[in-house]
Amino acid sequence: MRDSPLTSVEYAAYSAIFEVDQITPTEFARTMGLPLTTALDHVRAMLKRRHIRKVRNPRDQRSYLIELTDAGRQAHA
Repeated sequence: MRDSPLTSVEYAAYSAIFEVDQITPTEFARTMGLPLTTALDHVRAMLKRRHIRKVRNPRDQRSYLIELTDAGRQAHA
């Protein structure tokens, strides 16, 4: 991890998304074992880096899914 652009916590967050391809913020929080507000802080940081994108949730139009971008996949690799 020393040469990685991600911290170990960030790597875990990216891995949680990578494993399922798309995930809601609530599912992301649950997977990470974090309060939703803390998980949303991670989501905002990843969005700012353009490592994730929001996509419409076809099962619930009120929510969204997050997925890694190509840049996010590269950072994770």
